[in-house]
Amino acid sequence: QTQAAYSSVKYKNGLQCFFHIIRTESLLCLYKGLASPLLGQAVINAIIFSTQGNMIKSLQAQGTTLPTVKNSFISGCVAGFFQAFICGPLELIKIRLQMQNIGLESQTIFSDSKKLTPWSCVRNILRQEGIKGLCCGLGSTFLREVPSFGVYFATYDSLCKLELKEGQRIDEIYSSIH
Repeated sequence: QTQAAYSSVKYKNGLQCFFHIIRTESLLCLYKGLASPLLGQAVINAIIFSTQGNMIKSLQAQGTTLPTVKNSFISGCVAGFFQAFICGPLELIKIRLQMQNIGLESQTIFSDSKKLTPWSCVRNILRQEGIKGLCCGLGSTFLREVPSFGVYFATYDSLCKLELKEGQRIDEIYSSIH
């Protein structure tokens, strides 16, 4: 997917590409751009689960213990919306780090000839494109994350309800799964 349309095809298949990268750059090169999403996962998960939990509490009627599928879906969508503000820029940084030194992108996005770190990538984006640069692709991130987290939490809560036995509380099921 990263082979530019203006150049001839470099690789016949994925294996040839893999071995070429190992030979020319190193095995560690396969992990370029991985640090920012790994570090961001703790923040993303905190946003997702705290938002979803708070939304369920605010949507549920007083005295009911089981979330409805509709409320689970809505709370998941809201959680997906808020986490996209972190997820989107992190993915952008990861992609830019992976794309450095490839085709025209290396001439326009990366003015420095040295290898970028996640922080230097952020600085370059802010310097060249401003704060809007970090939001590049945010619309498609919303389109992916909002409905997918709605479906995820609606499915999860529905499956937990299937496992609920007579007289058992839903939080007992949640704690046994986690």
